[in-house]
Amino acid sequence: MKFPELVAANLTDVGIEFCRPSQWKPIADRAPSLIDGYVSPDHSAGMIVVSVNSKLLDAARPSTALIRRVLATTLARFTGSLPRGLRHAGDTS
Repeated sequence: MKFPELVAANLTDVGIEFCRPSQWKPIADRAPSLIDGYVSPDHSAGMIVVSVNSKLLDAARPSTALIRRVLATTLARFTGSLPRGLRHAGDTS
């Protein structure tokens, strides 16, 4: 299996560093500190980070229901920027 050339990338607003294929570009409708990431030219793959400020949650751990609402709203708002076929596959916080 041949892997693509990887390059360093970072999302400094949320403190994440990672490697990505060199062809991936920043998502079109990025909103640093809220949603950011990279997507392949054909939108078949990507890496997206969604961040929710703890002040909005009164510094409490978010409920599963809140996480699902945030993800659903984000997916609806950024549909054109995200990889095709993206689906909710699990909750994390």
